[in-house]
Amino acid sequence: MQLLRLALLALLLVPQTNQVRAADDPLTEEQLKGKALQDLSAAKKQIKAKKYEYAVYFLKEALEADEKNADIYNNLGFAYRKMKKFDKSMDAYNKALKINPKHKGALDYQGELFLTLKKPAEAQKNWKKLQELCPRGCPNLTKLQKAITSYNSGTYGGY
Repeated sequence: MQLLRLALLALLLVPQTNQVRAADDPLTEEQLKGKALQDLSAAKKQIKAKKYEYAVYFLKEALEADEKNADIYNNLGFAYRKMKKFDKSMDAYNKALKINPKHKGALDYQGELFLTLKKPAEAQKNWKKLQELCPRGCPNLTKLQKAITSYNSGTYGGY
């Protein structure tokens, strides 16, 4: 009986809150964006560790929370490219560029995919777009230029 009283007293002393959310209540837009960023961060860690399958899992989770984030699609394209799933990679880069046509990372990585697919003219188009976006130069422009130069000299390693 004493134990029951202590348990009831403990319940009375616990602060009450109205912020309890039912399991089926949808997340707010802000909460969804936060979840997407957490999943994207987790995916980037997996990419850095070259665990692309795990990265894809986190990126798909991120897309469920924020399907209009070009960075998520860009990273998904990168992971698929590293897994040699080139069709899925191209789809992801295209979605990133549809959301943000000036996404430097997607233009760079898609350019590298074009080289892997032996489409240097398409890679060159991406390089020109990057040149317009980065008139003073930027890492993505430099990286794609090196990849194109390597491709033209026959030393490009691909994907």
